[in-house]
Amino acid sequence: MNWIANESMKKLLRQCGDGQLNIPSVKVSALRKLLFPPFKAVRDCVILSEMPAEELDAAFDRAMEICFDKTDYEACNTETRIDCFFEEALSQKQGFEIALLALKTWALQLKCMQPEARFCMILACDEDHTEIRFHKLRESESRWVGGDINQYTDGAIGYFIL
Repeated sequence: MNWIANESMKKLLRQCGDGQLNIPSVKVSALRKLLFPPFKAVRDCVILSEMPAEELDAAFDRAMEICFDKTDYEACNTETRIDCFFEEALSQKQGFEIALLALKTWALQLKCMQPEARFCMILACDEDHTEIRFHKLRESESRWVGGDINQYTDGAIGYFIL
């Protein structure tokens, strides 16, 4: 993967380069929910939701009134906090490593779901939590993480294009 990352994220990527994954105790059902979430396609968007696709479609116009665009809609509706899936507190390194695993797993599923689409896979973390999210790349919309990535100074952030 070709990461575009700020300096904090580059440091974490270097630290985790050994490939060793140290996952704390977790219920299999929670890990399954993290790695295989309910992806739903709705009006050229892919989000994570337990709701039936028909209900998402019916609420789409209202959601667009709240969100800036489809990119914002996807990024907001795919945000996943890694630490919420574990009973024990995670170290920053553990959260980061688990997030990498989850993003790679999501990437495979998204490409199977929509092979022609390009996705921006985003990972952000600080001392307290780690989160992942994604959105499709659209020529008419900006990336959710835009501009100079080193301007993000509230933790590590990076993305790769799938």
